[in-house]
Amino acid sequence: MEKSKKSPAQEILDKIIDYIIQNRLKPGDKLPTEKELTLILCASRSLVREVLSILATMHIIRVVQGSGIYVESPKNAVMQDFYQTYMRLGYASIDEMFEFWIRLEADSAAFAARRINHRGIYELETCMEASKNAIFSQKKFFESDIEFHTILSSYCENRLFVMNLRSISPIITHYRSITTYYLDIRKTAYEYHQRICDAVIHHDAVLASMYMEEHLTEVKRAADFYELFQK
Repeated sequence: MEKSKKSPAQEILDKIIDYIIQNRLKPGDKLPTEKELTLILCASRSLVREVLSILATMHIIRVVQGSGIYVESPKNAVMQDFYQTYMRLGYASIDEMFEFWIRLEADSAAFAARRINHRGIYELETCMEASKNAIFSQKKFFESDIEFHTILSSYCENRLFVMNLRSISPIITHYRSITTYYLDIRKTAYEYHQRICDAVIHHDAVLASMYMEEHLTEVKRAADFYELFQK
C-alpha cells in the first residue's frame, strides 16, 4: 500500500521540526526569521507563514512581533483540548477517562518508587505533614492532595506520563474536589497517601502502584455516589 503523499505544508512543518532537532534548539532559543526560513527551506513566504501559524497553535514555537520566532516550552494545552473535545463529541466516557487516569497514576507511582531521590522523599514527607494538618479543611486538604500527586508524577521521570496527567487533570479535578467535601473520605485518602508514600520511600514499585490504584478506585466510587445522590 502506497503512503499518502504529504502536503506542501506538512513537508515544511517536518523540515522546521527537523531544523529545531538538528540544531539542538531549546525552549527560548531563537529560530531564523520568516524571510531566512524561506531561503533555508526553499519555500514561498506565504507557505512558511502558514506553517509557522500552525506550529504556534501547537505551542511548538512562539512568534513575538518585532522580536522574532522562538522555540516554545512544551505545554499541555493541545492535549488538554484534544481530550476535552474527544469527550464532548462522545468518543469517550468519563468512566473511560477515570480508567485511563487511574492507570497513569498507578504506573507513575511505580516509576517514582524506582526513581525518587532524597529531595523527592523530603518533598513527599513535607506534603504528608501538611495533609495531616489540613485534614479538617476541605480547601487545604484538596490543595495538598493535588500537590501529593504532582510530586509523585514529577519524580516518575517520564515526560509523556507527566504531560498526559497534566492534560487530563482539569477533566478529573471536579470529581476529585467533590470527594474531599467529606471528612471520612479525606481521612481515607490521607491513609492511602501514607501507604503510597511509605511504599515509594522504600522503593517498592509494586505496592506503590497497588495502593494508588486502590486509592483512586475509592475516589471514583465516591464521585459516582455523589453524582447519583445529586440526581
